Amino acid sequence: MPALDFALDSSDVKTSARAGIITTDHGTIQTPMFMPVGTAGSVKGVTQQQLKDAVAAQIILGNTYHLYLRPGTETIEASGGLHRFMNWHKPILTDSGGYQVFSLAANRKINEEGVMFQSHIDGSRHLFTPEKVIDIQKVIGADIIMAFDECPPAASEYKYALDSMNMTHRWLDRCFMQFRALEKLYQQWNSKINVISRKDIDCLYEKHVLHSLSIASVFDFPAGLTIIDIGTGGGFPGVPLAIFFPEVNFHLADSVGKKLKIIEAVKKEIGLFNITTEHIRAEEIKNRKFDFAVSRAVAPLKELWQWSHPLLNTSQFTIASENEKITLRSGLICLKGGNLAREIKDSGTKAKSIAIGQIFSEEYFKEKYLLYIQK
Repeated sequence: MPALDFALDSSDVKTSARAGIITTDHGTIQTPMFMPVGTAGSVKGVTQQQLKDAVAAQIILGNTYHLYLRPGTETIEASGGLHRFMNWHKPILTDSGGYQVFSLAANRKINEEGVMFQSHIDGSRHLFTPEKVIDIQKVIGADIIMAFDECPPAASEYKYALDSMNMTHRWLDRCFMQFRALEKLYQQWNSKINVISRKDIDCLYEKHVLHSLSIASVFDFPAGLTIIDIGTGGGFPGVPLAIFFPEVNFHLADSVGKKLKIIEAVKKEIGLFNITTEHIRAEEIKNRKFDFAVSRAVAPLKELWQWSHPLLNTSQFTIASENEKITLRSGLICLKGGNLAREIKDSGTKAKSIAIGQIFSEEYFKEKYLLYIQK
């Protein structure tokens, strides 16, 4: 299931009105709906329990500009994101700060680069660019984020509104490029530290990111789990999974220290506060347990199981969806390719094999498999 999905439920041919369901990492939203405003991380006048039960809010709105100023991104990041900071476990949407371009017009200057705000709190100056707004919202951890825009006054002349719209479109392009910064970061670091083969770096999203996310398409990890990525290399599958599951903690281990440098750089650049790294062999890790181990084809299945088995908790998790309950047990999840019958037999395990080619249609995944061994 994608991190964000919309399904049309019904529509009216006369009025074009429609109802649908938005699916996010933190739950579903039935549209149309009422979205309470929690500008600075709190909806005024109601408790969280009232918001959930009496108001029956499916989603709330937070504001990037106000959250950036107070409590600040460092505080939100240290808390594990806005959901944990405000103890709200349903979806959150963040405004980009574009409305403040209008509402705080007396305290800002706007140009093609972005908007220079003068804080209404202490008078300090802060430059908001499309790129910075995306980075702030990544730290906040909202389910739905907005591109930076100019919100022109209602009585604007046509030319001003047209120019504003065109600039907002240019800002949208910059927001999108920032959101895809993962590819640029890996390309830059790969030229210094060859962690991904030269022929594969141009196919980063298909052969590395999407391949990693095949795990997310099968396993919907509950919040609070701790997962080790054994032999992570440049951060696969750990980094894409950490992005997909912001409330799951990932520990990325590798015996080659220089490979971890790229992960630390990516972690800092895009605000992945649910990742830790360790320069160590998996078999050397002592006195620590994890709920799952994930890995790519870094070793034969027999060795991967020998390394991961002592590190795993004996835990069971029930994941409830709208139609069923799925029970998962702690175990090893690894990505492999080719004919695996002999390798599975040699491992002495009862590994469950799932064809990734049945999940993704790209030719690359035709002989790729996901193996799951329960502890």
